[in-house]
Amino acid sequence: MRKEIRPILKTGHFHVSMIQPKGDLNSSDAQELLDIVSQTLKEGFKIL
Repeated sequence: MRKEIRPILKTGHFHVSMIQPKGDLNSSDAQELLDIVSQTLKEGFKIL
């Protein structure tokens, strides 16, 4: 869809290492994941 509507829009995705072996995330693991994504986005927006 992005290619059809806004082909020059920069996009990306995250590769996140497994932070637990299996099952649902507990709250501390979920917070760790959110912190990683948040920090990555903050750093990424600095160069835009």
